[in-house]
Amino acid sequence: MHELLERFSKSEALPTLAERLAAGAHTGVSGVVGAARSMLAAALAQQLGRTVVLIPDDAHTARALHLDLSVLAPDLDLLLFEPDSPRLPAQLAAVGSGPAVIVASAESLNRPAPVWGEGRGAGAEGKDSALIAQRSSLSWDGPLALALNQQMELTALVEWLEENGYERTDLVTEPGEYATRGGIADIFPEGTETPTRVEFLGDSIASLRRFDPLLQRSVSHIETVSVPTRKTPGQSDQPASTLLPRNLIIVTEGTEFDAHAVLLLSTEPDAEFALGCTPAHSYLGNMELLRAELGIGNPQITQITDGEPGERTAESTDGNPEGTSRTGNPQITRITQITDGEPGEESV
Repeated sequence: MHELLERFSKSEALPTLAERLAAGAHTGVSGVVGAARSMLAAALAQQLGRTVVLIPDDAHTARALHLDLSVLAPDLDLLLFEPDSPRLPAQLAAVGSGPAVIVASAESLNRPAPVWGEGRGAGAEGKDSALIAQRSSLSWDGPLALALNQQMELTALVEWLEENGYERTDLVTEPGEYATRGGIADIFPEGTETPTRVEFLGDSIASLRRFDPLLQRSVSHIETVSVPTRKTPGQSDQPASTLLPRNLIIVTEGTEFDAHAVLLLSTEPDAEFALGCTPAHSYLGNMELLRAELGIGNPQITQITDGEPGERTAESTDGNPEGTSRTGNPQITRITQITDGEPGEESV
């Protein structure tokens, strides 16, 4: 666990808050800003052992919070909710019941849910019906799951790849391509970094191997692989939030959907819980704040300008061109280092 998250998890209010959410409460918390939102979601997921959905208002913030989580809680299962991604069913299945954090912007949850082509459904006749049985258990058509010793014909796999937008080539080098020779199918699943070599023995998968697309040599054996569709989805009249299970805990800035518990990130002082996090100061364009933080009163810094490359210069208020202030102290012309002096003082 990251040191910052570990310290955050020791907040006195957190155990009671987690207990209320575990019981299915709809409550609020104030004093949670910036990256503290990521830390709160991660701490709740770890303490409760459940999946938490963190809902900021916009996609840009969602990506930033997801990046925060990847640093603060690398051991958690993390997912940036992108409803149009063909990998979403497999990603949700991998997240499971938790502990995990799903970051989903309000706009992504409110857009129409995708509807994927049904292809050859579960009632298909003949041997190909075994292929369809490997599909995701979600309500819309998801990726094809391949597993070692799975019963399947090579021809059924090729048919699925063709129906789902994969391009046949002589040599697989890019995502979205596949190739066959003898009883072997090379597939480069969309959204992955390495292709997979599927070797058949009769009507079953005898081997699954990752391979280097440049050298075309196997690099590791695997037992399962998920191949997402490349079809473009249609749109339903239901919001994308319906793609998520209902047993989640929501941490939100306002957007809600049916869930086990809801925690509203409030700006009101009368929220049931308060964590007391405050936003960090921004010094960009705020020289008054910078002067106050530096604590330099004589000479007073009024402007910081570019000097020689790699240097910063500071001018005093007295404008003395001789380099001394009215008190006779040398004028500061270059800030080189700020170190701790006596309590309440800054030295330059």
